[in-house]
Amino acid sequence: MESRSELAYRDLFNFIRRIVPELDPDFIMSDFETAQLNAFVEDFPRARLSGCLWHYARAVCRNVRSLGLHAFLRDSEIARRIVRHCLAVPLAPPGWLLEALNAVITEACRLDLQDQFRAEMCNGWAGSTRWLSKLCYLGARPDPDLFNYLRVTWIEGVGERVLCVFGVRHRTNNVAEAHHRNLNSRVVRRPNVWRFIG
Repeated sequence: MESRSELAYRDLFNFIRRIVPELDPDFIMSDFETAQLNAFVEDFPRARLSGCLWHYARAVCRNVRSLGLHAFLRDSEIARRIVRHCLAVPLAPPGWLLEALNAVITEACRLDLQDQFRAEMCNGWAGSTRWLSKLCYLGARPDPDLFNYLRVTWIEGVGERVLCVFGVRHRTNNVAEAHHRNLNSRVVRRPNVWRFIG
């Protein structure tokens, strides 16, 4: 699909509904493309809409890299554990995602004291408070830190309703993505009519 606007998705869904008028899905899983999500909500209001856990995890890992925490994660089991907990936030029950994130923040602050003590005792990595400052929300304005990113972008931005995958049997759309990749590898962009027929 060339245009990925909300209008383009609505047109696509209307076209599909003309072909299959009884289409009324109970559940829709998607990546977190805003235009697509808005079109799903408008055209299929009865369906439970859920985001893909894999796409969420990939976005969080990219944010971790952009914060410069990648090298530190390689050296600190505690930091890796905190990031894994962040990746598990969408697994919390509906209405509890912010509480789950707050629990991760509390755990990060508690573990940082232990990590700092260990670093001083073992003469280890000297920047333990630096990584915590990049993880923690440090003020009222949006900071480019991990926890604020999770709260503002995901829990408040995307919304708990879409982000939550609690009780969802298939938490990723990898099967559909693999099918599309396979289909795209077989159908070239401007196919020769004879190759298409053959």
